[in-house]
Amino acid sequence: PDVSSPVFSSRSYLYQIFSNLVINSPEHMGDCSPRRIEITVDDEPTHHVISVRVYGQGPAVGSSEKVLEAFHSRFSAADNQGARGLGLTIVKNVAEAHGGRTWAESDLEHGCCIRVMLPSS
Repeated sequence: PDVSSPVFSSRSYLYQIFSNLVINSPEHMGDCSPRRIEITVDDEPTHHVISVRVYGQGPAVGSSEKVLEAFHSRFSAADNQGARGLGLTIVKNVAEAHGGRTWAESDLEHGCCIRVMLPSS
């Protein structure tokens, strides 16, 4: 049987991770078609990896880790998009506070993928 181990965290911290990864993703896709977001959770014996891949315009190849920095957003205030560049920094800080980590991967064909590794029990 498939038995996955739980992630121990407060509900509000997990909400912060998922809301910033998933709910804000369409805002950062740019003008592309088709618009698609893929979410996966991989259970490993010692950790879980949450992956959110956005098929669309991601950060330039080679600069994907910058999206995890505070106030880094591909939108400016003039774009009137509402993005302020703190969402992924919050995700990164919550993951690190739980002994995990966050990283970004980007390529021209597959957009951007943000991965969050959280230790299991």
